[in-house]
Amino acid sequence: MKKPAGAFGAVSIFPEWWYNWENGLADGESARGRKSGKKVEAVAIWNPWHGCHKISPGCQNCYVYRRDAQFDKDSSVVNRTSFFDLPLRRDRKGFYKLQPEQGTVYVCMTSDFFLQEADEWRPEAWAMMRERKDLSFVIITKRIHRFLQCIPKDWNEGYENVAIQCTCENQEMADYRLPLLLQAPILHTREQCMQYNVSFYFKQTGALFRKGERIYRIERKYQMEQARKACIDYAPGKEYISFETLFERLNQSAFRSRFSLKKADLNYLEEKGMETVRRHAEDFVRMRLAPAQIPNDGRQTPMKGHPVFLAQHATGTCCRGCLCKWHGIPKGKALTEKQQRYVTDVIMEWIRRQHISGRKGHTN
Repeated sequence: MKKPAGAFGAVSIFPEWWYNWENGLADGESARGRKSGKKVEAVAIWNPWHGCHKISPGCQNCYVYRRDAQFDKDSSVVNRTSFFDLPLRRDRKGFYKLQPEQGTVYVCMTSDFFLQEADEWRPEAWAMMRERKDLSFVIITKRIHRFLQCIPKDWNEGYENVAIQCTCENQEMADYRLPLLLQAPILHTREQCMQYNVSFYFKQTGALFRKGERIYRIERKYQMEQARKACIDYAPGKEYISFETLFERLNQSAFRSRFSLKKADLNYLEEKGMETVRRHAEDFVRMRLAPAQIPNDGRQTPMKGHPVFLAQHATGTCCRGCLCKWHGIPKGKALTEKQQRYVTDVIMEWIRRQHISGRKGHTN
């Protein structure tokens, strides 16, 4: 099965991109290490055309208009740029100038890829992206309503090296654009990315970020940092994160960190021994988590009654939804033996730590 292209919901212009453009980096040049000596993510920019028209409130303070105004340039005039064929350009040795190690290629950062004025140029741009399968392209648009009019005939469910992103600057635009995005023949969610073994990258939160039942207002300068802290990126074949990283993340969760083993639980551990409790954990994982389809998923793990149940809630191994969110193990597929061992190891590691801290507490 062909891997569908990735797509994410509401996004904003990232600081690295702004830095690239503001400081005059040429299309295709990496921004790594150019910001006051600080290492930033390697990215490349390909602007096949320049200029755009404001169509919604999110365009009010457009950086392209602001930058062009400094040079008395009319941003509403759309022109094909001299960098139009950048993905296919070669150096004197015959190698492509734009290489994968330069990072993700962001397309049309001074325009909109689905702009009507670019209709005659777009088929050639699609062809270049199709030819350069070794590069990963990201297209960000406010014109998702034109998407179906603008895709190539061989798009099907998408090019595996092209991600479509849609900006939503307010609730009105979210209500209008996101349904269109969801109806488009592209991949939409992290779980689907994991299902098809497609990489998922959570680049940046929005100003309003929902976590559980709470909505957080996040300043622009912290949005990428908060996205990284979420640790929900997925790379096919990537090993599980270390216990130290995992437990550090879990400790930051108000819900996960509230669980602990009480005196009765510790006594149970002393009475039964760790080997017996591990066998219990293996049984619970095999019966309640391992199946591909679980009718009561999300409700199969009691909140009390066994140290393993507490450990599962504390470590995000209580249901397949949490297992996907916290550990990158997709829903809809039966757990392999290796995955079951990993989940059991996580549970037992939490119990081990609780056992040690519990004994210290009773000693003091």
